[in-house]
Amino acid sequence: MAHVLEHRARVGVPGAKTRDVTDLIDTYLMDLASIAVTNDHRAKAILDPSYTARVYNAYKEQFAAQLPADSPVRALLPADKGRFGVLADFAQLATSVGTNNRGDSIQQPSLPPAAPGATQPRLPQSHTGVAPRMPQATDAPSAQADPVLVPFKSGNFEFTNLKHTDERYRDKAIRIIELLRKHDTIRDYVGDRSVRITLHVRTTETPADVIDRGDDGVDINLASYYFEKYDTGYIMGMLAHEIGLHPLASRNTRIPEEEDLYRGMPLMVPGLETLKTPAS
Repeated sequence: MAHVLEHRARVGVPGAKTRDVTDLIDTYLMDLASIAVTNDHRAKAILDPSYTARVYNAYKEQFAAQLPADSPVRALLPADKGRFGVLADFAQLATSVGTNNRGDSIQQPSLPPAAPGATQPRLPQSHTGVAPRMPQATDAPSAQADPVLVPFKSGNFEFTNLKHTDERYRDKAIRIIELLRKHDTIRDYVGDRSVRITLHVRTTETPADVIDRGDDGVDINLASYYFEKYDTGYIMGMLAHEIGLHPLASRNTRIPEEEDLYRGMPLMVPGLETLKTPAS
């Protein structure tokens, strides 16, 4: 994904920036470091910012080592991170979650056009992300259609509830879909299946998760605050991580065997090799 972003910035694709490459790698490395330090309880990484920074820098070194010597991505690697950099990342996340986290990018369901001559009642407003419904009598059929969402589609990709009348959100959605489609591994993984991206108002949950539903397609759940407030590079780093380390990894049939082999064994964390295993 880093090479895709770099190429698009270099050839001048509208909206593409070299900073997106740095942001993507930064997000990916912070995810790996937070998982490694906390055994996948990522929010707890803020309690050990120095260890998290050491692991981040070790993973960055591994990432750089597999890049070709002449790769243009090398010049776009993020700087080494210290404990204050880790704390700043968590502060930015907390501010994004706690400030104006209303789901502004989420489309509110609307009633379809009324039949000629019919009266259309006013639809109650909802800011919970749950589609409101008109009150109906239980003993009488309703002549009023349910409120509906209009998805934003591009090929087999769609944002199911994007407020696509807002140009800011529509343009960002277009960039995300294009980048997912351009990535060879993701494109092969998806095939011709439907990919449904749904925005949610989230607070304590992860910013994104991916559910593979087999022949029924792939569901991507994305926090609306992350979509609204983070640049494209951060979003693609999060999505690349969630797709690559979960549904794609689950297709590797050797992983369960390897997990059984290592069960109960202390594993070395890059950057923390000198630490001793705690006494039991």
